Amino acid sequence: MTPLFALVRKQLVESRWLLGISAVALFGLIWLFVFATNRMENMGRARGDEFAQMRRQAMSRGIGGASADGSSTSLEIMWWRHPFVVLIIAMWPIARGSAAVGGELEKGSLDLVLSRPISRNTFLTAQVLTAFIGIAILAGAMVGGILVGNRFNFIEAPPSLMKILFPCLNVMAFAVAIFGYAFFFSSMDIVRWRPNLVASTLTLAMFIANIIANVPVLENWKWLEKVSIFTAYDPVESALRAARLPLNVEILGGIGLAGLILGYVAFNLRDLPANS
Repeated sequence: MTPLFALVRKQLVESRWLLGISAVALFGLIWLFVFATNRMENMGRARGDEFAQMRRQAMSRGIGGASADGSSTSLEIMWWRHPFVVLIIAMWPIARGSAAVGGELEKGSLDLVLSRPISRNTFLTAQVLTAFIGIAILAGAMVGGILVGNRFNFIEAPPSLMKILFPCLNVMAFAVAIFGYAFFFSSMDIVRWRPNLVASTLTLAMFIANIIANVPVLENWKWLEKVSIFTAYDPVESALRAARLPLNVEILGGIGLAGLILGYVAFNLRDLPANS
């Protein structure tokens, strides 16, 4: 086993509980939201209410964004923007990004790792690969939640696998963007709590900024959309039309790549503490 994959295995083993619990939570939440979609559609059919579709569309737009149209696909995917889901998605990249350098320095394990024939770039690449593997697992858990939920709950027009994979790509790009700036903050620090706090606060601030920018009575604050990564996180649009998906992935991926590049540069140029 090469040093790179040995480090990846070590990081995955150390963070297996966080990753496992997050994946199970996402799987369960998405399945629960499919059940909620089933109940919403059943209530509309039972009442025979001609305004049921309008209510569904209003609700799906309120949660899923302006692209939502009240279809079964829209109702299922809109929950991917629910704060609980966003919180779990963001938890992994923030945790792994803040632990990449600052966490290893704080534990005092970085000196031991670099005392072996392992370069700084190999060490960082192992951290990045670990994070990306975890992101893929979380996205897979969300896809699995919908597929299993659709199997056990009747949905009028369940989305195809391709329509699920497109928003899945948006989710992964979103997580990569968060990991990018958390990784950059960690590469310059000697403890884990500071980059963790900064990345968490920044993510929360951008989430709030996106909400404010989309409140109809706060049109003067529409510019806040430009400083929030949540503007590019639109899984419903990705599932329904995917017209903006390439641009959204490019924006989110670009933020993540910029954070990674700056993190590599900062870590290779810095002096490490003697007791690291």
